[in-house]
Amino acid sequence: LQTANLQRALDEASATGCTLIFPRGVYPTGTLRIGNNTHLYLADGAIIKGSDDRGDYPTDGGLPEADHIHNKEHYTDNGEWMTFSRLILIDSAENVSIRGRGIIDGSGAVLRAQGKPANLIRIRNSRKVSIEGILLRDPAAWNTHIHYSDGVTIRDVKLINDATVPNTDGFDPDASTNVMIDHCFAYCSDDNVAVKTTNNLGLNKELQNVVVRSCVFLTRKSSLKVGTETRGTRMSGITFEDNDVLESDRGMALYVSDGTALSDVRYLNNRFERNHPDSKRMMFQFSVNARRKDSPIGSIRGVEIRNCSFR
Repeated sequence: LQTANLQRALDEASATGCTLIFPRGVYPTGTLRIGNNTHLYLADGAIIKGSDDRGDYPTDGGLPEADHIHNKEHYTDNGEWMTFSRLILIDSAENVSIRGRGIIDGSGAVLRAQGKPANLIRIRNSRKVSIEGILLRDPAAWNTHIHYSDGVTIRDVKLINDATVPNTDGFDPDASTNVMIDHCFAYCSDDNVAVKTTNNLGLNKELQNVVVRSCVFLTRKSSLKVGTETRGTRMSGITFEDNDVLESDRGMALYVSDGTALSDVRYLNNRFERNHPDSKRMMFQFSVNARRKDSPIGSIRGVEIRNCSFR
């Protein structure tokens, strides 16, 4: 296990502004924290490989996670309480990049079997973050969670989740602003993209300006989605443009379940090929409801669907 050595190298890269290069090889590790001015390059054949031991993924403040193995009675897939651990944590950082031709592997199927719902990457309370070119595979829960951050760009990234592991979303922009997901590929068991405001760790604000464009997606559930968690007061300026959804249960989904005012959502020039044989099999599903007894009723206004085709 190389957690300590890799963390030392990351801290040095942060302090010096140098680029940390991962040559071809396998780097087994637990949770790694990435700070300011850190730049990683993963060479072709380089694999940052998540540990198989759930103990190598500490949680935020020792908070209990949604454990479907050891605590089934209180298990939840609600993003506010579901997971507080991850393999890669970019936290309160600025000017960070991860790029190259290598792989980050979350060992998710193994961890999930231990009741550990660790994300693969969490970008939290950070600015000017870019991820480019790499392959992200096998998370135990959501793959890439973009939380309470600004100016995040994910481009030319390949994302492959285990379709037999529940709740493995692809990209989850959450209470964030100015997010671009561009020319990516995602194969998921759950939502390809789910734009949210979860209030995870009490970090919540209005979500604005999220663009998902020119991607190729497959999923067993919803592909181009807003919700289900919508705890912010307002969510607006969300665009899904020129995407190819090869397979999904629901192509377009807007779920306001926690009282937000959702507006200015655009579905432009998206193509949907086939339904995954799941429970709903819909081209689109838009709904407003109160998920909890204390949830206010929100709203959906100003949705444009233009030049979208369904096989």
